[in-house]
Amino acid sequence: MASAAAAVTVAGLAACSSSSNSPTQATGKQTITVAVVNNPQMIDIQKLTPKGFEASHPNIKVKYVTLDENTLRDQVTKDVAASGGQFDVVMIGPYETPIWAKNHWIDDLTPYASKDTAYNVSDLIKPIKDSLSVNGHLYASPFYGESSFLMYRKDLLAKAGLSMSAHPTWDQVAAIAKKLKNPAKGMAGICLRGKTGWGENLAPLDTVVNTMGGQWFDMNWNAHLTSPAFEKATNFYVNLIKAAGESGAGNFSFNECANAMEQQKAAMWYDATVGASVIDDPKQSPIAGKLGFAPAPTDMTPRQRQPSRRQPATVCGCAVRQRPRVRGSWHQGLPGDHGGHRRAGNRGAGAEQGTGLRPTGRAEPQVSRPGDRNDVASSRR
Repeated sequence: MASAAAAVTVAGLAACSSSSNSPTQATGKQTITVAVVNNPQMIDIQKLTPKGFEASHPNIKVKYVTLDENTLRDQVTKDVAASGGQFDVVMIGPYETPIWAKNHWIDDLTPYASKDTAYNVSDLIKPIKDSLSVNGHLYASPFYGESSFLMYRKDLLAKAGLSMSAHPTWDQVAAIAKKLKNPAKGMAGICLRGKTGWGENLAPLDTVVNTMGGQWFDMNWNAHLTSPAFEKATNFYVNLIKAAGESGAGNFSFNECANAMEQQKAAMWYDATVGASVIDDPKQSPIAGKLGFAPAPTDMTPRQRQPSRRQPATVCGCAVRQRPRVRGSWHQGLPGDHGGHRRAGNRGAGAEQGTGLRPTGRAEPQVSRPGDRNDVASSRR
């Protein structure tokens, strides 16, 4: 972000998180604290940072705080709502973006992005950019996006004389999972997130609820958690794990299911599409080349509802006026198109860059209303 960086790096860098980075230290080396989720893609970002962002910004040191899904959301939301300043940059998604923008917890990045000739806004994938925008203004800059799909071992299906439909239903997937489960070999028929949390097991469960015709709330905020469709989806998900899933499912989320697949302890995995870049990586995965992929399973409801899950992982800065340098430069270290040169991690994390920034001042937490964009919680990764 060449021009934007030049415009703001002349300003003093006061600390967002502590008094140790005072304005008098602006000419010395500064540290920005970045809160991210503990997934493989963010580990890649951390590895790329020294030769990327830090090399081009020698006066800035990036300190990463890596947290699990639940802890990240809890700590980051508390921090921005109270203007705590614990983090300078945080990873958020399209669920938070419209709420935080409305509460003035994050800054409009459009002026900075549009002035920077090295930041190609038109290169951002439109649906992902739109999910991080409010009224056409970009509040967080994406660095990867994902949906959900089914990953399965082609060799195991073939050995069992089974085949996967090009557009499977959940009943078909459940039947296959039960046949592939092999307790003697410690093989689960399917791995599904069981760890509690809206960024954990609720991420895939929400898609099952959706395709089976359920919903959390209607447009008048009436809860539908006890509706027949919601109960059907929840019972189906839980019973599938019990019948064909992994042991100790309550401890399993994205990373654990990825490990189970790589360790050949699970025959199938339904999760974020980015999971394929982990388990199908020939440099690290023993099952690379043995995998098949299918769209997210559906349920044969009258409405034929498709599962809905689109979650670009995003990064958002926590302070603008105290630490203006973050606003104009930090996302240069993320994958994306900068001056026509696309950077990406070794897992093919995606095509997008990411930062958003929070101005000073306090705001009370505010819940989105039905009909607001992205008011349904979706996952992480």
